Amino acid sequence: MKVLTLALLLIFVFIFKVNAQQAAWEWVNPRPQGNTLNDIAQILNTNNIVAVGKKGSILLSNNMGNTWNPISSETAEDLNSISFIDPNIGFIVGNQGIILKTDDGGITWNILNSGIIEDFNSINIINTNTGFIVGANGTILKTLDGGTNWSTSTVGNSVNLKSVYFVDDTTGFIIGNNGNIFKTSDGGINWDNKASFGGVSLNSIFFTDSNIGYAVGGGFNGYFPESKMLKSLDGGNNWFSFNQISSDELLSIDFPNSYTGFSLSNSGKIYRSNDGGLNWFKIDDIGVSDQLIKMKFYDINNGLIIGRKGIILKTTNGGYSWGSLNYGTTNILYSSFFFDELKGFAVGQNGTLYKTTNGGLTNQLINYGNFIAQFFSIQFLNSTTGFIVGSNGNILKTNNQGNSWNYVSSPTIEDLNSIVFSNETVGFAVGTNGKILRTNDQGNTWNSLSSGTTWSLFSVCFTDSNTGFTVGEYGTLLKTIDQGNTWIPKVSPTPHLLKSVYFSDSNTGFIVGANGIILKTSNGGDNWFLKNSGTTKTLNSIHFANSYTGFIVGQDGILLQTTDEGDTWIQSNSGTNNSLQSIKFIDSNTGFIVGAGGTILKTTTGGEVVSISEETNSEIPQLPSTIQLLENYPNPFNPTTTINYELKNTNYELAKLSIFNVLGQLVREWTLPSNSGKNSVTWDGTDNFGKSVSSGVYLYNLKVGNESRTKKMLLLK
Repeated sequence: MKVLTLALLLIFVFIFKVNAQQAAWEWVNPRPQGNTLNDIAQILNTNNIVAVGKKGSILLSNNMGNTWNPISSETAEDLNSISFIDPNIGFIVGNQGIILKTDDGGITWNILNSGIIEDFNSINIINTNTGFIVGANGTILKTLDGGTNWSTSTVGNSVNLKSVYFVDDTTGFIIGNNGNIFKTSDGGINWDNKASFGGVSLNSIFFTDSNIGYAVGGGFNGYFPESKMLKSLDGGNNWFSFNQISSDELLSIDFPNSYTGFSLSNSGKIYRSNDGGLNWFKIDDIGVSDQLIKMKFYDINNGLIIGRKGIILKTTNGGYSWGSLNYGTTNILYSSFFFDELKGFAVGQNGTLYKTTNGGLTNQLINYGNFIAQFFSIQFLNSTTGFIVGSNGNILKTNNQGNSWNYVSSPTIEDLNSIVFSNETVGFAVGTNGKILRTNDQGNTWNSLSSGTTWSLFSVCFTDSNTGFTVGEYGTLLKTIDQGNTWIPKVSPTPHLLKSVYFSDSNTGFIVGANGIILKTSNGGDNWFLKNSGTTKTLNSIHFANSYTGFIVGQDGILLQTTDEGDTWIQSNSGTNNSLQSIKFIDSNTGFIVGAGGTILKTTTGGEVVSISEETNSEIPQLPSTIQLLENYPNPFNPTTTINYELKNTNYELAKLSIFNVLGQLVREWTLPSNSGKNSVTWDGTDNFGKSVSSGVYLYNLKVGNESRTKKMLLLK
C-alpha cells in the first residue's frame, strides 16, 4: 500500500535554549535512577552511551555502560527512542510530539517544537541529512536537512507504528500493530505494506544482512498469549511466522553477528540463538522478573539491556551471563525517616529496611533475622530510639541508632499502618479493623485502645500530648483530646478513603485520600472543608516544608504543591510516574519522598528547580568586584584543574565554592574565608565523598552572601 501523504508540511523547529538546572527532586534510590528505560544507543565513534525513558529520563555513560549519570531533559514526557548522526549530534523522541536535540554528545539537550502532539515511538537517523520518526496513528516524520525541518505523512490506516529501521540509505522498514510491516526502497518516498499479521503487535525489527531479517512481538492464540517471531529471506518482501520461543510477548531482538541472536520477553527472560535463529534457548535465571525492554550489542561479547524500574544489565561474555549495573532496593517503600540530608531509613515491602549514612551514595539492608513482613511506618523518638510497625501487628524497636532491631510484644495481629509519638514516652499506632495501640513507656509495652470503629485506619498524628487525629476508610475521622483514652468521630465531608493526616500547627491541618481528596481545617480539626486538588488520583501523604509551602504525593507519581498555606494546589513534577507513598521534610529545604520501585527522591531546594546560569547570563546582575571568579586552568582538563578567585568583602563570614554537574546536582563544595583575597582551589575530579566523577561539562560557582559568579569547565578522561 502506498503512503497517504497528508501534506509535505514543513515543521520549522524552534529551539528553546535552557540553562543547567538543579533538579527539584533527585534520585537517592535506586541508583542511577528508577524510571523505566525505553531505548539505548551508542554515540558514534565513542565509548559514550545514552539511555532514555519515562518522565524525561536521560542517562549518559562515558565508559560503555559501566557507570551512568543523569542528564537534564527539561521535559516530563516519556522518551521512547534515540539516534545519533555523529559523535556530537543526536535526537530523542517521545510522547506528545516531543523532540530533543543535542549538539555536544548528549551532555545538554534542547527541546524542538515538532508542531504535532502524537506520541513518537521510534527515530532512525540514517545519515547526516536524512532521518525518520514514527508514532501513533500512522504518523511518519522525515527530515532531509539534519533535523531542522520535518515533513509529515501517514501510513497504515492510523495504526500505531512502533519502530523504524533502515538497512541502508534507501531501504527501510516500519513495523507496528496488527502485524503490519511496511517497506521503502526509495528512501522513504513511498512505503509498501509487505505483511499484515492480524492480532499481532510487532515491537522490534533487525536485519543481519540485506536479505535476512527478523521481527518480533506478541499476540494471542485463542485466549492465551504467545510470542511472535517473523523472518524474511528476501530482503523483507515476504515474511513468515518462524518460531514461537515463549508464551510472552517479545520486545526486542538483536544479532551481534549473523549466527548469534538475542531476544527479550516482557517477563524478564532472555533468549539466545547460536544458529542464525533456527533454535532458541532461554538463558538461565538472571535474577530479574521485571520487563526487559531493549537490548543492544556493541560487539560479539559486550551488550546492554534496559527495562522497567531503571534496570540496566551488562554482559561481557556474549550474553551467557548478565550483571546488574543498578544498586539499591526496588521493593515498594512505604515510609521514611531522615535525621539529616545524609542519614536516614526507609521501610517497605517484604520486610525491606533500608539505611544510608551518605545520602544514598551507598546503602545497606539491615539484617534482623528471617523476618519477612510488610513494614508500613517508621518513626524515631530520638537519635537512638526508633520503631517500625507493619503487617500482622509486628512492632520492631532499635536502641542503637538503627544498627539492630528487636521485636516488641504486640497485643494484636492486625496490620499496623502508622506510628507516632506525642511526647518522649507516649506513642500510638493505628491499623486495620479500627485498631489503635498506645505505649506509655517509650515503646516497651503496648496496649489496645477502643476506637469505636471497625474501619481500617491509615494515619495518625498529634498536635500536642493530648490532642490527636486518625483517619481511614470511608471518610473515617477520629479526634482525641485526652491522650487517646477516648476517640470522638468528627464529621467528614467525604465518604472516600482517607490516607494521611497532618497538622502544620495546632489549628491548621490537612487530610488527603482517594479520588484526589484534600481536606483542610483552620480551627483545630473541629470543621473540615474540601480543597480543589485538580486530580482524581489517590493521594497518599502530605507534609509541609514551612507554614506556607506544602506538598502532597500519591498515585502514578503525582506531586502537588501549595505556597499559600494549602488553599490552592498546583501539580509539580516529581520526576517519576512510580506511585509515591510518603513525603517528609526535615527542614524548609530538605525533604524526602518514598514509593514504588524502591523510589527515594530528595530535594535540597525546598522542592523548587534552581537555575545555575553562567556569568554571561544577562539576567544575572553584574555586581561590583567584591568577588571575582577567574577561568580555571587547564580547561579542558584531566585529572586536575585550578580555580582562581578573589574575595575582597570582609563583611561576610563565609564564602562557598561549589561544583555542579549539568543536571544541577552538587558534586563538590568548599567553604572559604571571605577575606582570603586572591587564592585558588585545585579540583581533582572527585565528589564530596572522594568518588571520581565522569567526563563532562561542570559548572563552578563562587557565592558570598547574595553575590555569586558561575563559569563552565570540561573534564575529559
